[in-house]
Amino acid sequence: MGNKPSSSAKKYESQKSLTKRGSINSVLNSVDDLVPNQLNGHRVTLIKSHQVNCYISCPSCQKETINYKFDDFMVCDFCRGKLCIENGRAKIMQNAKSGIIDLIDYRPCESGRSQTIEELNQVVLSVVWESVPSDLKFASKVDYSGLMSRVLIPFFESKSRILRENMFFNVNNISFKVSFCNPSVGKISMSTFIQCYNTIYLNKPAQKVRLMPLSRNSKITLQNIKDHIAKRKYKCHLEKDQILHINGEDILITKMHPESGITKENTEFQLKNEDFLGEIKSITLMSFQDKLSFYVLKSVDIDELERALLTKVVKPYFKGVKRYVKKGSPVFIDEIEFCVHSCSPSFGVISDRTNISHSLYKSKSTFEERTLKL
Repeated sequence: MGNKPSSSAKKYESQKSLTKRGSINSVLNSVDDLVPNQLNGHRVTLIKSHQVNCYISCPSCQKETINYKFDDFMVCDFCRGKLCIENGRAKIMQNAKSGIIDLIDYRPCESGRSQTIEELNQVVLSVVWESVPSDLKFASKVDYSGLMSRVLIPFFESKSRILRENMFFNVNNISFKVSFCNPSVGKISMSTFIQCYNTIYLNKPAQKVRLMPLSRNSKITLQNIKDHIAKRKYKCHLEKDQILHINGEDILITKMHPESGITKENTEFQLKNEDFLGEIKSITLMSFQDKLSFYVLKSVDIDELERALLTKVVKPYFKGVKRYVKKGSPVFIDEIEFCVHSCSPSFGVISDRTNISHSLYKSKSTFEERTLKL
């Protein structure tokens, strides 16, 4: 792709330098131009090729699994065995190289049966930092707008694609993870809301992982979780707010150090199943003007900035995804620091029914001093 900066990268650097010089209002038409917009998501305008969705029979476990591949390698959804697809038939791979990257697509199989796959309502993708080329990075950040317009949208428009939650795939040697999708398996359509705003790392080990069940009276034990991880025949990548489906129950990762990483033998798992994660009815997030990555001039309408942060950053971040929040805890969205000022109940998961509000405070230190006095 070369080393020429993308147009969005140039715009970002231009705005950044102008902000420092104090003349940003001369080039910005509105407050909305100050606020990052990669969380707002995109939709494809057309899909050029539609193919038959199909199943194949795994020679190892004899169960049928969706053929996601556009190459000749796949992993069985059930036994995680590595399979080679030849002439529409699956064969068990011998001496397969270990890896965590799943390529996606599907093609008709002579031994398979066709089935209609549901359309995806929403997809949230994360990009693997190590795979992002230099022309899509700037100021130690990923150019998400460039990734979407130059890589992901053309990929999804070229033909129908099936995605599965927590799977990995490659596009032009750039690796992505499906951090969330609704439903958990489905195909991209012109109505699918596609977001890509998060970066994950494959060279960082997961040190601590804290989990909580999403239902009352959970029967899941810590050993169930360890066995679930150990059964996978490839390196297991986890991230905060990821849901693990174990023995018919949904278990949410509420906290991780670091916030994403590869599980190792010494990874520490903590399960708090004495409580369950209920739905947050209402939440107010606080952000701080002196902590914004862009310095806001006095002439900027603070009320408009407060509104823009809510509509372009906070709400798109929580849209459709069950994210864990706790009163008083920090929330970082696209490197912008927020604080959970209040929520009811005091901890739980955000849903589409949650009433979300946002307030912009002038100084974080002043806010903390005031809070301590109360």
